[in-house]
Amino acid sequence: LKAADKEKTVEVTNTSGGQGTVVEKTLEKVWVNGPKPTVTIELWRKNNVESADKIDEKVDEFIVPANASGNDLKKTFTNLAKHDPKGNEFEYYAKEENVPVNYTKSENGLVVTNTYTQLSNGEVTVTKVWKDPDGKTLVKPEVNLTLYRKIEGGAEEQVPVAEAEVKVVSGTTTTAKWENLKTTDINGNAYSFIVKESFKNADDVNNDNWTLVASTDVVNGAATITNKAVTGEENLGKLTVAKKLLETGNGVRGLRGTPIKFSFKVTGPANYEETFELAPGESKVLTGLYFGEYTVTETDTKGYTATYSVADGKVTLKAADKEKTVEVTNTSGGQGTVVEKTLEKVWVNGPKPTVTIELWRKNNVEGADKIDEKVDEFIVPANASGNDLKKTFTNLAKHDPKGNEFEYYAKEE
Repeated sequence: LKAADKEKTVEVTNTSGGQGTVVEKTLEKVWVNGPKPTVTIELWRKNNVESADKIDEKVDEFIVPANASGNDLKKTFTNLAKHDPKGNEFEYYAKEENVPVNYTKSENGLVVTNTYTQLSNGEVTVTKVWKDPDGKTLVKPEVNLTLYRKIEGGAEEQVPVAEAEVKVVSGTTTTAKWENLKTTDINGNAYSFIVKESFKNADDVNNDNWTLVASTDVVNGAATITNKAVTGEENLGKLTVAKKLLETGNGVRGLRGTPIKFSFKVTGPANYEETFELAPGESKVLTGLYFGEYTVTETDTKGYTATYSVADGKVTLKAADKEKTVEVTNTSGGQGTVVEKTLEKVWVNGPKPTVTIELWRKNNVEGADKIDEKVDEFIVPANASGNDLKKTFTNLAKHDPKGNEFEYYAKEE
């Protein structure tokens, strides 16, 4: 400094680059589930100063490649200024401007985390179609519909009940719908849906009349499941109605023309009805019967008392037990099942000794079933007259065991 030049200025400039004047920062990408598309993370810095000296600026960027993993999810930037021009220390941080679809973002310093959110806007509608046999309307059982899902190349899994409860369809409820379904797995792979069905009530005999569809794919959110009735006599039930030989009731003389025939009616599922006649010893076989309860009724007993080999003449045909026999027994004793016959002795002149008249009967049938037998006898006392020349026999069987009507006659040996 001099008297003639007594003011001077010295400017000092600091240039970064030396130890302690620069830093390095590493950006990192973290994926939580979902697919991993290409994204860009920006490196920013700020000096945490307000007013005109405030700095908050982008420094660089890191393009994260698709499906990156390991070290490919990180990038380190070097030779970054530690301070702003006025000596304020920079804070470096990460910023992601464009967040991938279906992801939420979390920025924590130099780390950006993207968490995948599964879409829950899926819908599946199922329509149930019942195909009855021609001319019949069968009872429709309740059927469970269970929703399954899978990703391409993956295994099927049941959709959790909390997301898709089991639906029930029947003859009256023929549609089911699931809503708010997740359409992708946690990694963003698209789900396809499958519907499987099962009978709700395992003991319902109506189940046996229908075939289930093991699995049905859902296409564009919809599926139609058609259940067909079981067909073919070999797959259905068989019922035999057997008319047993006539039995003798209490007080009726033992049993031994035109056979008597009894009328029958069989009713069952789907308004099934069959009527027919049977003579004693005959049977009727009914085939191609759909499973369920059948009732055999003898509608014209001819005065005989009808009893059945099963309670009330009812049987239940099932797929596991599809052949049944109902035996019907008729016991005489009622009106029209017994007769009375009177033997009479007539004397024409002469003395009147004691004699025996036999009561016989025959069924006027040839072959092994022929009956011609003594039933009883009438001992006519000596010198009998008036009513003593007659004897009436009651509770005589009107028919033989096979329903042929007896002819009664007298014989004097």
